[in-house]
Amino acid sequence: MSENTKKSDKATVLECRQLSSGYDDATVIDNINIQITEGQVFGILGKNGMGKSTLLKTIMGFLKPINGEIYYADQPIGGLEPQVLARRGIAYIPQEAAIFQDLTVEENLRLGLPSDRLLPSGMEKVAAYFPIIPQRRKQFAGTLSGGEQKMLLMARALMSDPKLMLVDEISEGLQPTMVENITQVLGQVAAKENTSVLLVEQNVRLVTRVAHSVALLEIGRIVQEMQLDDGADNELALTEMMRV
Repeated sequence: MSENTKKSDKATVLECRQLSSGYDDATVIDNINIQITEGQVFGILGKNGMGKSTLLKTIMGFLKPINGEIYYADQPIGGLEPQVLARRGIAYIPQEAAIFQDLTVEENLRLGLPSDRLLPSGMEKVAAYFPIIPQRRKQFAGTLSGGEQKMLLMARALMSDPKLMLVDEISEGLQPTMVENITQVLGQVAAKENTSVLLVEQNVRLVTRVAHSVALLEIGRIVQEMQLDDGADNELALTEMMRV
């Protein structure tokens, strides 16, 4: 973590300024301000119903901002459609099951590519992080285990060589060994690919292991922020932060 803890010399990849969003007339997130730089993992901690998923859906264009601005690579993107943002290098890994179970693993992976010409290089990248996925390329995705389906979701996002990954509760329902595997991959992707990650989670241990900065979201507002420092008991600090 130490090599990425200080980010002042890195370009800003994502910035939300006084961002508010929600559903119909209900505001769910209110006045959100975050800034994420190249290769940084930024964690958003919060209990269920606090607006974490709404934040990601707003950034990805599934919801339109009520107020405020979203910048990606210094360009305003608030209100753009998800497919446009995907083409610009933003990958979204939703909390809910989002694979096509009646398609093969390879067919699911191809959906993350703008062209089939990129399939070989995409497969090579996936194999470096999740060796089992290319081995299952002809298997129907619905026959994978729950953990393997989560790996497939991440693999599909990696196929597009994203500059920013929005990751929603990736650890939910997974066994500890699988959580550890995915934690390592997220850290490697940030360090090796210089990919920025906005990670929404309730799993304090996962966030502690991989994030450089953390914000606590409570009833749609960021109420605390902290940098995670090497040598400190970050897990205890974040656990206490969640209890407040």
